[in-house]
Amino acid sequence: GGHQPVNAAAAMAAASALGVNVEQIIAGLESAEASPGRMEIHRGSVTVINDAYNANPDSMEAALRSVAVLEGRHIAVVGLMAELGSEEESEHARIGELVRSLDFAAVIVVGVDPGIAQAAGSIARSVGDQEEALMVLDGFLREGDVVLVKASHSVGLDEMARRLFRRANP
Repeated sequence: GGHQPVNAAAAMAAASALGVNVEQIIAGLESAEASPGRMEIHRGSVTVINDAYNANPDSMEAALRSVAVLEGRHIAVVGLMAELGSEEESEHARIGELVRSLDFAAVIVVGVDPGIAQAAGSIARSVGDQEEALMVLDGFLREGDVVLVKASHSVGLDEMARRLFRRANP
C-alpha cells in the first residue's frame, strides 16, 4: 500500500544504522512477505486481498486506497471496526463515503453495520453473516475482479477470505 514506503525507509535506516550493507537491505526488502491476514494477496480468477486481521480507520482507509489503484473492478467486503468508542458512527460513515468516492463497484458489509452501508449508498449491501455475503458474491463476481476483505479480527472475515481464495482457484 501507499503507506509502505515510509515503513520500508524506516527499516532501511535501522538496518543501515546496524551496519547492514545496502545490497543486503534491498534483498531483504524484496523478499519481505506480509503477515497472514495483513494485505495478503491471492491471485486467481479473482484477486482476493485478505486484510481481515484487524481494522481501524487508518488501516481501513489505507487498504481501500491501495486496492483502488489496482487493475480490475473493485469490491470491498468489510465489517465492523471495533473499539472506536464515541467515534464509531462517524468513522464507519467516513469509510462508507470513501468506498463510494473511490468508485468501488460494491461494498458488502457483514454483520453489525454502524453506518458503512448507509454512507456508501447504492453500491452497498448489508448482510447478516458470511454465508449470505458469499451468496451475494456468487451472483456478482466476475473474472478479473479485485476483492478486499477487511474488518476487525473479532468479525472473523479471515475465514471468508480463505474461502474466496479457494473459489478463485478451482
